[in-house]
Amino acid sequence: MDVRGIDRIRQRSGEGILFLCSYSSVLDPVLVNSLLIMDGVPVRILAYEQDCRRPLTRLIMRWLRGIPIPDLSSSANPLKKQRSELAFRKLAQSLKMGEIFILHPSGRPKMTGRESLQGTSWAYRLTQEVPGLRVVLVRISGLWGSRFSTIWEKRSPSFFRMFWEWLKMILKNGIFFAIKRQVVISFQEMNKTGYSLSRDEFNQYIEDWLNQYEHDGQKEGDKGETPTFVPEAFYNRTVQTPQEREADTDPLDSFECIPREIQEPIFQEVSRLTGVSLFALDPHADLVADLGLGSADRAALLASIHQRFGKLGLRDAHASTVGHLVRSVSQKIKTLPNRRKGAYFDPTFREWFSSRERVPVATPVGTILQEAFLRSCDRGGNSIACADLLSGSVSYKRLKRQVLLLAREMKYLPGDNLGVMLPSSVDAITVLFATFLAGKTPVLIDWTATNQSVRDFLRLADVHVVISSRWFSDELEHVAIKELAPLLLMLEDIEHRHSPWKRMKSYLESYRTADALLDEWDEWCAKSDDTAVILCKNHPEMNPCVIPLTHRNILSVTNSLFSAIPITSQDSIFAVLPPFHSLGFELLNVLPICCAVKFFCYPYPFESVQIACLIQQVRPTVFIGTPFIIESLFQFAKRKELESVRYFIFCGESPSGELLAKVEELGATPMMSYGLTECGAVVAIHRIGTTAKGVGPLLQGVDVAIVDPKSRRPVLPGKEGLILLSGESVFHGYLGGSDPHKGFHFDLQNKKWFETGDRGSLDRDQVLSLTHPNGRWIKVGTRIVSLIELEKMIMQLALRKQWIKQKSHFIPGPCLALCFTRKNKRFSKNLLLVTTFDLDQDVVNQEITERYPFLVQIIGETRKLEAIPLTEVGKVAYHMLDRQC
Repeated sequence: MDVRGIDRIRQRSGEGILFLCSYSSVLDPVLVNSLLIMDGVPVRILAYEQDCRRPLTRLIMRWLRGIPIPDLSSSANPLKKQRSELAFRKLAQSLKMGEIFILHPSGRPKMTGRESLQGTSWAYRLTQEVPGLRVVLVRISGLWGSRFSTIWEKRSPSFFRMFWEWLKMILKNGIFFAIKRQVVISFQEMNKTGYSLSRDEFNQYIEDWLNQYEHDGQKEGDKGETPTFVPEAFYNRTVQTPQEREADTDPLDSFECIPREIQEPIFQEVSRLTGVSLFALDPHADLVADLGLGSADRAALLASIHQRFGKLGLRDAHASTVGHLVRSVSQKIKTLPNRRKGAYFDPTFREWFSSRERVPVATPVGTILQEAFLRSCDRGGNSIACADLLSGSVSYKRLKRQVLLLAREMKYLPGDNLGVMLPSSVDAITVLFATFLAGKTPVLIDWTATNQSVRDFLRLADVHVVISSRWFSDELEHVAIKELAPLLLMLEDIEHRHSPWKRMKSYLESYRTADALLDEWDEWCAKSDDTAVILCKNHPEMNPCVIPLTHRNILSVTNSLFSAIPITSQDSIFAVLPPFHSLGFELLNVLPICCAVKFFCYPYPFESVQIACLIQQVRPTVFIGTPFIIESLFQFAKRKELESVRYFIFCGESPSGELLAKVEELGATPMMSYGLTECGAVVAIHRIGTTAKGVGPLLQGVDVAIVDPKSRRPVLPGKEGLILLSGESVFHGYLGGSDPHKGFHFDLQNKKWFETGDRGSLDRDQVLSLTHPNGRWIKVGTRIVSLIELEKMIMQLALRKQWIKQKSHFIPGPCLALCFTRKNKRFSKNLLLVTTFDLDQDVVNQEITERYPFLVQIIGETRKLEAIPLTEVGKVAYHMLDRQC
């Protein structure tokens, strides 16, 4: 190894030094750090947050006083951007105090022989903000072509895996006979006159210097570094070279077979980020080298694509050029990933299909959720409780151990209410039941709500800490950053507090019975009528409603649902709805755990490609979701992948006839649920297509009454009126409002009734029929028209007039939505029609008037969007529509 120029680099008092290093392989940081430390330079480092979670890397970070930074290559949401800016400020402040840091300006190992810095900004910003900063350029020549470089695997290899392979090669060669490669490391201090350059000129100057390679194998005329390959054994001089990548097809050649609905949004977003007009945008243009997109811009581009087409799992490797990005999106949408038997999962997933006998399913035992959970864990033992891609298959015993360990940490967090912001996952299950056991109340946060709604909800629920996880929060694109950031506590940070003694204690405690643990945790346990969980119900026209549900409410619904859904010990559930959705919490968290039903969690409901693949692997028998989620699944899945599903349970809205036909063609049974958050998520559930009328039979313990909207007196059977509900599943009143009993009535049959806001009728057989859901109808005089019916009618008109072709509209989600318009902050009598296609407003109004003569020019305005925004649970996000229109 030839080191040049390091002797000329000496620190002067009070001056910070920034080493800007090339990044030809994952070995570069190790070599440069080792050289500087051996030379007596007190160097500090930067490392990605995900790398700092490894025990060995964490020790190195503490030793070198490193600063963790977020990786913006996959996503760049507000939370990550804020952490990135905080890390930059900490770095700048340390340099001002005379510290020494190593920075790789490219941020990632180079994928070709040439180092590329276009789009990077940290190094340039530091020269502008840190007075007296010295910049030293470091170039490493000779490692491009080694096993530590990306040339072999076309991606960044694991350092520890490559180090182990290198160690075996050294031993195989008898240590002393291993063939060496020439490596040249050059140091040169940058002239401060370069600080006055613009950012692009500054980056170009550094890039040109880093690409002046000096090792013996460098060929003249090469634009980048010439790869150097050496034999792996002294007794076999054969030189291995990486296989050439198959030549990519020309993007222009494949564009004619890619739908314009895919091409246009991507080109428009690239044009917006780069400032290059659509007509001048070349499909061959490199996003970094030609268009100058930095890591944050590339992450924003991928986030925009995920929002438009659903989460497709795109990464930087899918976005080298504009044409490559378009083809990657098209392939992700049209084809499923390659699947090899047993290769998709972590080895622990083999336990998912273990031959261990499962315990019979049963109703929850206990009066509070803590008791029901512990007794279910005692029954379940080593059988599998739940699973996801991060945690693998988790048994009841392991889940109990994790909950006990986390509960001891949560006991000492401030406040009686703990915010929880996690999707469907094993982590969410662990946090929820640990919160119950710690005597706290989980407050389930809807991260898809507006900033104002989140702010009001946190204030009304009196939340001081919000539990989340970096693997999830880093993927969020729309989040109330200013409201949540100061309160966030990451699970990864809590895990670092777990000492070996705490882990051993929780392991021993997991063998204790539920009775023994309940006696020990008695002071933290609740009563059946105490608040168990706090949910939020968002309204586009008003402040959020804070809904507390008691242990009695939740367990009552769980018992009723268990009787209504034919589930056995051989069944399993695929859970995608987030816990903040009342049905997601009740039916996909509490019921499976407390009733011993195995279930698999996946955090992203609209990643239909991945969900279809997973369903084929884990073979669940029950799938629950909104019509849009299930429609998206059928759009991308093949029939054989969904054959294991026996029941599709729809929630939120009624599915279309076409979607029901697809479910029945599969041989599965479609089921529809009706309910409200205030009534424990589900009031009625029935099989679609049976003789059941309306919304089906009510769950056990639920009473219903139909009253006149004005007089609040009962109406005759079969007459339409306002729906009132009563029973153990109905909550006791809203939190934080001036009137907690708003919406309740006490003067009917000496019971406490909740006013749902929905309109319906009750026949003589006590079967409930829903006519107009709350907030989705308009009233003209004494006549009421459902907006849902209007939307269906406009959709049929659009197909008839060929404004939209059903086959071409392959993007999941609604094509149109009706919402109220505002004038001077008041709601207008006219409606706003938002669509994803062009239409004739006069023709639409004429069609509506022919059906409803009293609705004249009801559509006052139309807007066209690329896609109707949806919430995380697959419902139309009316608050986002209001903001976009």
